Parts: sequence; C-alpha cells; structure tokens
Amino acid sequence: MHKQLSVEEREEIQCGIWERESVWSIARRLGRISHEAIYQFIYAQIHRKGYGGVRPGKEDLRPYLRRKQKRRHHQGSRKGQRIFKARGSSIDERPSIVDERSRLGDWEGDTVESRDHAPGVNTLLERKSGLFLVTKVKDKSSQATRAAVVSRLQHLPAHTLTVDNGPENRWSML
Repeated sequence: MHKQLSVEEREEIQCGIWERESVWSIARRLGRISHEAIYQFIYAQIHRKGYGGVRPGKEDLRPYLRRKQKRRHHQGSRKGQRIFKARGSSIDERPSIVDERSRLGDWEGDTVESRDHAPGVNTLLERKSGLFLVTKVKDKSSQATRAAVVSRLQHLPAHTLTVDNGPENRWSML
C-alpha cells in the first residue's frame, strides 16, 4: 500500500463496506483517503494480489463490494471490448481454382505453439495431395515463420499459400 492506514481508518472502512456504502462515499466521508487506498486495503487482505485465499487473521471484504469481483481490471485489459480488424485479404478472395483442389501447389499454413506458449512448429498442407509438412520454428516471430515456409517450399510446386491473420504471418501480407 502507498499509505499506512490507522486503526481507526481501517475500522471506518470495514464498517462502511459492511453497510454496503460505496468505496467512493467512504473516501469522501473520511476526506484524507483516496478510493484507490481503500481498494488497496481490501485487496491486501487476500493472498496473491487479490486472487488467492484470505490471509490469516484478516477478513475478505470483496463480497461486500458492488461488483463482488476477485480483482479490478484496468480498462484497457478487457479483451471482450477490443475490436478485431483483420489485416490482409479474406479467404474468399483467393482464386476459385484453389477450392476445386484440381492442381498441385495450393498450400495452407499454420503455426502451432506449445502448451507454455513457447515456440512450436509450422505446418504446411498441400490441398490436392494431402502432403503434410511440419517444421520446428526457433521463435514466434514472422521472420522465423517465413524462413520455415521458404525453406520447405523452395523445391516444391507452389501457386498459393493460405495462412491466418496471426502476428507470425505478417510477412505474407507485404
């Protein structure tokens, strides 16, 4: 916590929270304490920065808050409100001959990462023959993915390559 609260301030906060008084109104009533200091006091009662169990001899005040959440989240970190804008062309824009699977050299590619989000493998699938190529990549960068794809396809027929819009495929959108 940024500021040590006195025993009287702690009791005032606990009484206000138990009586379902908002954190903002408690801070306003006490005058010299910000709402942020009150939230820090509430979450300091819990192990693991508000995500764990209650510390010995402390009380969990989170259920008395209006939102009853384990922890507050910063506004920018709420992933559900982000708008996805796909870069690159749509899969509907690829040539119709690719959908017919009548020629060799139309490839689909993807990068698969390991369980710990560590660098994984790049996969390439030839649509007509079903030839499946797997190449280990050294990291998750677009340069490593590009190097893996170029090294595997340099001696094989290649007309088109369809990949997703992930960050590892930014090289294909140049």
